[in-house]
Amino acid sequence: MKPPIRYRLALLLLSPIIVIYIFISVFRRGGSWRFLRQRLGFTYSQNISNPIWLHAASVGEVNAALPLLLKLAHTYATDSLLVTTNTATAATILQRKMPDHVQHCYLPLDFKNAVNRFLQRHKPRCALIMETELWPNLFYGCHQANIPICIINARLSIKTLNAPSWTFPILSYCLQPPIQILTRSEKDRQKYLQLGALDESINVVGNIKYATSHATDPITLDIDRPYVLAASTHAGEEDLLLATWRKLDIKDHLLVMVPRYPERREEIIKLIQNYKFSYAVRSKDETVESNTQIYLADTMGELVSIMQGATIVFMGGSLVPRGGQNIIEPARLGKAIITGPHTFTFEEDVAALTSADAIIQVKDASELASQLRLLLQDRTLAERLGHNAGTFIATQANVLPRYLEQIENLLNDRS
Repeated sequence: MKPPIRYRLALLLLSPIIVIYIFISVFRRGGSWRFLRQRLGFTYSQNISNPIWLHAASVGEVNAALPLLLKLAHTYATDSLLVTTNTATAATILQRKMPDHVQHCYLPLDFKNAVNRFLQRHKPRCALIMETELWPNLFYGCHQANIPICIINARLSIKTLNAPSWTFPILSYCLQPPIQILTRSEKDRQKYLQLGALDESINVVGNIKYATSHATDPITLDIDRPYVLAASTHAGEEDLLLATWRKLDIKDHLLVMVPRYPERREEIIKLIQNYKFSYAVRSKDETVESNTQIYLADTMGELVSIMQGATIVFMGGSLVPRGGQNIIEPARLGKAIITGPHTFTFEEDVAALTSADAIIQVKDASELASQLRLLLQDRTLAERLGHNAGTFIATQANVLPRYLEQIENLLNDRS
């Protein structure tokens, strides 16, 4: 059955806007002509056919998928492995961390002809889709080509479930057999059932992000001072953080800020200047001096490495209603973690770490200030939080073999 007519009509009407957005992405977010061509379904020049194919849309999905990808690359060394992304930054991380024989290209937009060109060029053995990428034309094309689909680490946000009712048939269309859905939790399983997936299509396997590799890129931060890290911050949040740092007036720690989108650097620099902080910017190769108060690490792919040296990690996207950011990485590193109230995207992870006494969740910037002061003064408390976080993550380490077993079954059924 073809995708719902309302989806096809909406896509047709919106296609000029979508294509313009892709052109803009080439210039604003580090894209390339390869990015543009492949997103439109052209110029797949790699010498690769019938691969195991995994799609990880952006940086978060790539980082979560890395342990699985590395294991697949080792286990199926004689087979082709293809990874697709939607963003150039995700592609950069893949190129740095994956073996040379793993191929990358950009997933085409969900236009029927673009999708068909991609599938006909590569003829993948299976489609492993990370988390929440539900594209009707892509799924229809896979079904038509007899390519089994498996959603890995499947989750659905509250935003998706609260979407207008007319979108439900479109999303539900993607969830009908033949498809496998491997969810993070029973709660995610219930969400997929609510959206229209069939019970027999869903297995609860666990959160693959718990298996994320410790591997980081060796980087030099040029920092010989203790620092608090504000990680993956969003618009509206840096202002709150800078005001908090001014209020605390901390002399013995530096504040390192890593924005979620580095292209916002000039906006953030103006905020720092408004607060009259002395600062250094990583992308400009500026050195942290003894009087530097703020270090803006406006780079991609270095966040986990920067986390390793932090005394305390505040995870962004949570003082403003963006849903939070991935708290598993600092937990694995045994860091004392603080997050704000808006963590709906990671609500289960926050709840689990809260139950393990491994994270502090504050209700606003004022409480953030008091908790930061407390942790900086009470090193025993900070160390206990970090220890509890690392211990909790260690108890979840067996999730990767469960995913590998499900994928192996999928490939055996395909053989």
